[in-house]
Amino acid sequence: MSSRYDKQINITGKFSKNEVDTNIGFQRAKKVKNMLLAKQIHPSTIILKSKLANFTFDTEDFYTNGVEINFENIPQKKIDSIEFSIANKRLYVDFENNELIANKNLKEYCIFLKIYIQKNPSKKIEITGHTDNRGYYENNLIIGKIRAEKLKQYFVENGIENNKILVFSKGESEPIADKNTEEGKIKNRRIEIKIK
Repeated sequence: MSSRYDKQINITGKFSKNEVDTNIGFQRAKKVKNMLLAKQIHPSTIILKSKLANFTFDTEDFYTNGVEINFENIPQKKIDSIEFSIANKRLYVDFENNELIANKNLKEYCIFLKIYIQKNPSKKIEITGHTDNRGYYENNLIIGKIRAEKLKQYFVENGIENNKILVFSKGESEPIADKNTEEGKIKNRRIEIKIK
């Protein structure tokens, strides 16, 4: 595959008429899906199905061919939707002593961002740090820039070219939620990524 989001993976879990739990086919398919997700396959490209099939268990209670997998091209409209979500991303990343703590969402996003940039070599990544309104305005501009720089460093360490990434800070100047509530402050502390 040239990328991990241009193909759809159809996983069909089979079940026998002798099995009591008719949901067992989906459970078999889901187990395979979880293995693929661990390999950073984009979750929106995996389709689960279940079907009744004729098979028999051997003397050790095993059988073969209980899951069927096939690949097909994803319609361009769905690829466009996936790429839009990569090119217009809002991240909530934790920092401890100004050090970035990479969570599962960030790790997954970084993989797809790298694929997207490889497919679109003329594009640039703009990282903008945003803060809440605690402290002084000027300090918040600095904090936003430091956090954006830390994210850039993470991307570079994970194989994205340094010269593809621009870093900015808006500090507290562009809140997206009520800046006077704790919930709003949490939403405002974010990093916005735009690819242009």
